Amino acid sequence: SYTPEFVDLVLWMTFHVNIFLGIFNLFPFPPLDGSKILGLFVPKKFQRQYRNYLANGMPIFVAIIVIDVFILGRWFDYSVFGQVIGFLHERVTLILLLGA
Repeated sequence: SYTPEFVDLVLWMTFHVNIFLGIFNLFPFPPLDGSKILGLFVPKKFQRQYRNYLANGMPIFVAIIVIDVFILGRWFDYSVFGQVIGFLHERVTLILLLGA
């Protein structure tokens, strides 16, 4: 049988993984949802360029992730995505847990 501590740990980890995934999904790179939200704010005169970005943005997103993880992360021990997600994760967690 599972101990209450194990159940607490699983629930806590599930909570934090979902916060991470929610924040990550809001980045404005295709195919993430943040790219669709960004489209709501793109002026009409830039709609053609924005549609081109949606169609061809996946390689840009992959390149940014590879550079961030494998170059910045390994060579300089620094990750832009890690810093941004860490900051936002902390703030969202504080809000959802009412500062507890």
